[in-house]
Amino acid sequence: MGPGEFDESVGVAVDDEGIVYVTDTWNQRVQSFTPSEDGLSYFPLAQWDIAGWYGQSLDNKPFIAVDNSGYVFVTDPEGYRVLQFTAEGAFIRAGGDFGYELENFGVAA
Repeated sequence: MGPGEFDESVGVAVDDEGIVYVTDTWNQRVQSFTPSEDGLSYFPLAQWDIAGWYGQSLDNKPFIAVDNSGYVFVTDPEGYRVLQFTAEGAFIRAGGDFGYELENFGVAA
């Protein structure tokens, strides 16, 4: 459970500054790492808890992405939602609901 330790890390994303974000699924958190000047090593930068990822099923494999503005997006497969955070881990919003239509994702048709 310490920085740089993982339990089922299944998603990785890299932002424009080279910061690496990893979904640490069974520790229910995201960890970020900053590269060394030579780019050969990475050091723990931040970590934040995810209110989700409770069930340790084979279907609970969260994805992660970072947009050009530095926002971090992670999926909560069992909660049928996408969570948005700042690069520092501050929660912004959640969206989504069970289903296959655009309105289940919070998009008006």
